[in-house]
Amino acid sequence: PLLAFSLLIMFIAFIIHGGAAVVGISASLFFFLTIIELLEGRLAPVLINSYFNTLPIILDHLTNPVGFVARVLFVVIFGFSFYLLSLYIFTRKDMVY
Repeated sequence: PLLAFSLLIMFIAFIIHGGAAVVGISASLFFFLTIIELLEGRLAPVLINSYFNTLPIILDHLTNPVGFVARVLFVVIFGFSFYLLSLYIFTRKDMVY
């Protein structure tokens, strides 16, 4: 889950050119997602920060193996999609030395 979130931050970093702006946006995105998760618990399955605490997910695997596979699949698809988007933007950028 942390790697998937860091791939989202890498995607934002490729779009925005300022380093301080990327740090600010990534911190505010993390806090915003946490506040949304706390205010509306039903949105937790689609928020990446709800997967940072992996103990409940692993314990849920004992009673609901299908839910565990779905959660892992969501994290993998989330990370892979932002990896592909970042790779696309990176290959389209002009490299200036």
